[in-house]
Amino acid sequence: MITKIKQRIIEVIAIVLLLVAFLCLIFLRDGSHLVYQMDVWIYYAAFVSVVVYGIFWLHYAVRKLHWALQTLIVLAPIFILLFYAYVFASIGILGRDTRIWSNDQYVVYHEPNHFIDDGLFVLYKRMGITEKPCYTLGCEFFDPDKIEYYFDEKRDFIREEADWTFDGNSWHTTKFYRLSDGELYTHQNPMDSSLWRGGYYAYDKQSSLSQQLEVEVVRDTLIFNYYIDLREVKFEGIEVEKEYTLKGRAFLKKGDAETDVDARGNAFLVDEYVYNEGGDYFAFRVQAVKHDKIRVVADDTTAVRYHIPTSTTFAPKW
Repeated sequence: MITKIKQRIIEVIAIVLLLVAFLCLIFLRDGSHLVYQMDVWIYYAAFVSVVVYGIFWLHYAVRKLHWALQTLIVLAPIFILLFYAYVFASIGILGRDTRIWSNDQYVVYHEPNHFIDDGLFVLYKRMGITEKPCYTLGCEFFDPDKIEYYFDEKRDFIREEADWTFDGNSWHTTKFYRLSDGELYTHQNPMDSSLWRGGYYAYDKQSSLSQQLEVEVVRDTLIFNYYIDLREVKFEGIEVEKEYTLKGRAFLKKGDAETDVDARGNAFLVDEYVYNEGGDYFAFRVQAVKHDKIRVVADDTTAVRYHIPTSTTFAPKW
């Protein structure tokens, strides 16, 4: 009698948990969580309750068989379930996401990839008892030692400050993401638009000329590292060095704002930094707002010296 009561209680619990788990699957199918991932605990509890009820039912169904056969029939599915639970847990499928940071409005989870790719840092916004996914904030294999996020709604950015340790090495990183869409600010510091850095490249398929440009802008000065790769370029009857690496400082040209035109004919503002030393002349015309385009203009003498066009447009090197 007592066994039947226990079985009935477990049956009711299993049905209730399954119903709640089913409702979670319906209402959270957009990737949302309940607060503190309570939905994951509900799935665990529903699974365990069904397994326990199944064991009780199986034991009742084979009660008239020999005790050794009863034991074998009951234990076999238990070992199978434990084996699969161990396999899934080993590759992280049954694991919860790691909460690496939170405040009253937001929470960031490290969602591990179950294979060989980096896991994702995903920002969620708290809305009542749910946490709605916003977007991804980078990806890493492992969790940071410490991480903090600072939100600036007026200037539309998130600042990430993180401390890391791996293989005996420690370092600190600062990253900025756009609050409206999570895009990483690769080429500028939204806290101070006069300080930024970026990497750019240009490749001409026709000539196989490859150029790379690393810049760091400190207010009115552009510090550049300009690499020209001629190793794949064929010149008829001309002997040239295979590559050039040019370094220097270009200075912001004073006067009225200037404009360039993109491939569609749309005009945009540019900041022009001029380098004129040692017989070399370069004008670095930088897209003034996003810094996502740089046109390098060389005079005829400089262009001939380094075997480059007088005008080259560089795109960001992501």
